[in-house]
Amino acid sequence: MAGGTPPARHVPLDRRETVLMVTAGVTEARDETGVFFPLRSWLELLSPRRPDGVGPTELLDAVIEAVLDHTGGRLTGDAALLAVRRHAPRSAVGPA
Repeated sequence: MAGGTPPARHVPLDRRETVLMVTAGVTEARDETGVFFPLRSWLELLSPRRPDGVGPTELLDAVIEAVLDHTGGRLTGDAALLAVRRHAPRSAVGPA
């Protein structure tokens, strides 16, 4: 990497939180009038409706559907999405 490796940052996550990472193909997806997909405001509308959080698979499905709705079903750039969530400790899930 140019300039070296960036410093690692540790951020505590609640079990109800899902981390979403997307590439510019998502944030720069445009509708027919050229308006970018409003990912941040879309997520802010989703959060209050889901106080227990949204799991990774459900979140990815919802974002992909929203982006495709926004763009009329077409993407003009590469889009990659990754969503992750902490696992509950084994003792909280039951015997293995």
